Order: sequence, then C-alpha cells, then structure tokens
Amino acid sequence: MAAVGAKPDFFRYLSPAGGEDIWGLSVSAAGSYHSPRGAAYPPTGHPTDHGFSWEGGRILGSYQILLLAAGGGEFESVRGGRSSIRAGQALILFPNVWHRYRPDPQTGWHEQWIELRGPALQRLERAGLIRDRDPVVDVTPDGGAIESLFHRILEAVRASGPRPEPLAAAWAMEILARLQAPRERLGLPAPIARAVHRAEAQLAENSGRPLPLRKLARELGFAYSYFRREFKASTGVSPGQYARRLRLERARRLLGSAPDSVKSIADQLGFSSEFHFSAAFKRTFGVSPAKWRAEARRAAIARRGESASAGARPG
Repeated sequence: MAAVGAKPDFFRYLSPAGGEDIWGLSVSAAGSYHSPRGAAYPPTGHPTDHGFSWEGGRILGSYQILLLAAGGGEFESVRGGRSSIRAGQALILFPNVWHRYRPDPQTGWHEQWIELRGPALQRLERAGLIRDRDPVVDVTPDGGAIESLFHRILEAVRASGPRPEPLAAAWAMEILARLQAPRERLGLPAPIARAVHRAEAQLAENSGRPLPLRKLARELGFAYSYFRREFKASTGVSPGQYARRLRLERARRLLGSAPDSVKSIADQLGFSSEFHFSAAFKRTFGVSPAKWRAEARRAAIARRGESASAGARPG
C-alpha cells in the first residue's frame, strides 16, 4: 500500500478551540512519518503529552486514527490485546486507554495519523460503531479511498491556520464511516456478504410492499436461518426489522406529502390493519401516524405564516 502524495516527517498540533462544539468533530492534529528500517522509534519532537516509549506505552486524552501506508510492526492495547499490524491496516486509538505500537526494525514503516476531538466520537463509541476492544481495521478492501482522505486531511492541516479546518473534519467523519461500515460484512465469506448487500438493495427498492423474505433468501442461494443470522450480523437488525423500518420511513413520507388516509397508507404498504400500522409507527417514531401528520401540517402552516409576514415587511 503506497502513500498517496504524502510527505514524510510532518506533524502539526492545532489550537484546541476548534469547531467540535458546532460540527461535533474537529481534527486537532495530524502527521506523516517514515521510520526507516532499524531506526529508533518513536521520533522526537512531539509534545510531552503525546510522546511515549515502548516500555511505558501511553494514554491519550483524545482519539487518533493511525494508517499504515507501508511496512509493518506490532500494536498492543489494554483493551484490544497484542497483535501484528501491516500496511493496509488502521489503528483506532481511544482516549484513556493504554496502548503502544512500534515498527518492525527489519522493515520500518510509513505511518499517517490524525487526532480527533468532539462529541460525535463519544456518540459513535456509545453506539458501538467504534470499539476500543476492536482497534485494528483492515482498509485494503476500501480501494484506497481512506488513504486518499488521509492525504487531503494532511494537506489541509499543513496549509491551515492555527485553528482546525472544517473540511478536514468532514473528511475525518468519512474515514470513520468507511472504517465502521464494512467491519461486520468484511468478516463474512464473500458469497454471503454479496447476498446481504443485494438483499439490502432489493428491500430498499421494494419498500412500498413487503417482500417474502424466505423466498428472497432462496433466490440469493441461502437457507433462511443462515441468511437471517448473517444479515443481522452485518446490519445489526433482522431482515424483517430492516424491511419494516423501510416501510415505516416510506409511510412517514406519505403522511407528510400525500392526502391518503392513514388506513389507505397502511393498506398500500402491506400492513395487516390500520391498528397494526399505527402501533408499529408509534413504537418506531414515538407518536401515532395521525398525530405525526397533524403536527407536520401545523408546522408547515406556521412556516408559511412566518414567510408571508416576512415578505410583507417594508423594505
């Protein structure tokens, strides 16, 4: 995995007064470093709160993502254990979690890293989308997109002023999404991974009507029990729950835009009765379909009134 245009031996720490409270995320530091074969590691020059030795390791106060662009080495954390790492893998480092890493002296390595702050990261961690027990991620199936995003961030940080660059935060969020999204699916055998992907697409295309899920599994070449288990491992929900949420999202759009009655919408979307539709809608969105429609209409009328008042004011 070759680095894309990155210059080695660069790092920069930015002011902590960034946009994390507004945007939910900021890139507070970034760097790129080539450690030659047999060289001492880590390099010098970093702030004392970021420096470490292999013997002592370190604990950070922020999140970091480190991408290995070349070479290999080893990584250890108190939560994730000890493992070999190689080019094409990324480390997600968590605040308040002891860890250490170093290149293999026989190969050296080329690392690129970004430091992240903001409440969006805590939300992702609470949701289990990034996990301190699972800090090593294989990025090679991503086709180089993550590496390209790292390059953009490094160049933005290099060229920025003392405060974080909002675009860098957007690219960092894309990296997090790309690291998280394929975790479960990449662990599946290729045929079932493709089947899950095709099933998601078919369920989305047919969100206006229920699909026979057992028949769908057979058409994709798998027994339903196996397909259901692997679909849930990949998406976090069963095929039935996935399809039902798509139908309810479609119902919400129809309630906001179509004149059809609640019963008519329930019939269109294949619910067995208006009662069952209303119960499912309320479990998912917290209000009944009729109440959601009434509140949406009141809000729309209020907005139209505000717009008319604004247009009537003298210039």
